[in-house]
Amino acid sequence: MDIRQLRYFLTIADEGHITSAAKKLRISQPPLSHQLKLLEEELGITLFVRGKESMQLTPEGKVLYRRAQVILENFDSTIDTLDNIRNGVTGMLSIGAIGSASLDYLPQSIKQLLQSSPDAQFHIYEGSSHAILTMLNKGTIELGIIREPFSRDLFHHRHLQAAPQNPPQLYHDYYVAAGLTPWFEEADADLALLQLKEKPLIVHRIDRQKLIAACARLGFTPHIICTNENFTTSISWAIQGLGIAVLPHSSENLIGKFKLGETLVIRPVPDLPAPSAPVLIWKKEHCLSTIARRYIELFPPALNDDD
Repeated sequence: MDIRQLRYFLTIADEGHITSAAKKLRISQPPLSHQLKLLEEELGITLFVRGKESMQLTPEGKVLYRRAQVILENFDSTIDTLDNIRNGVTGMLSIGAIGSASLDYLPQSIKQLLQSSPDAQFHIYEGSSHAILTMLNKGTIELGIIREPFSRDLFHHRHLQAAPQNPPQLYHDYYVAAGLTPWFEEADADLALLQLKEKPLIVHRIDRQKLIAACARLGFTPHIICTNENFTTSISWAIQGLGIAVLPHSSENLIGKFKLGETLVIRPVPDLPAPSAPVLIWKKEHCLSTIARRYIELFPPALNDDD
């Protein structure tokens, strides 16, 4: 018994006659009669009472009719679902993202993805860039949003903007210092890095070495009191007056989102080298799901991206 035979059987039952069923199915009558005979022989039952004018279902035939309807509905639904997955309309997408991306790049881009794939579902993992790279290597997630550096030998990448843009643009960012007013009483509008000397600093782990190296070129060692994995930690510490948070300008919007920055002073630090760019990455030589490819397509490659 196969799907085709069940379709034939249901059509005969609905039409009540082999001739009209064959016409509806666009096949000749003898093959249809033969398929019905094969089905009855396989099941060892009689499905129809044959009359001169019509064919009526036997009790066994009525049971098969109800079950065949369910089977075919489930079969057709499965085919539609698989087709939607193939076309990227539905499916489960697993993404890992650093904390700042979870509040900006990720929700904006997912909102855009849902316009073309309204039935898509998501597993979102938050963590440090290192944790996300580990999840990608283990296959826990398909895509990751991290900050550089990462191995270009192992991962494809797309640089991200504040939102998906077309045409793509190069990423531009700079560092800011955020803290309560007393920390900036003698500071310039654009904060010279030297003015952070001996001030308690709060930094993300990925920016720590860059800050230390920049300060070393000016002849001092920064007083870093906290190194963390999340920019919200830096902002929270700054709000409590524990020190000055040094963070990328692109992460500054976290202050506004959480309404934490009403009393914070925010100053650019132009002589600190630019922050590493946020990137969408995925493993090379890995077969991505259609929904993952759809997501990647939201970010056309910029000048320094690969495919």
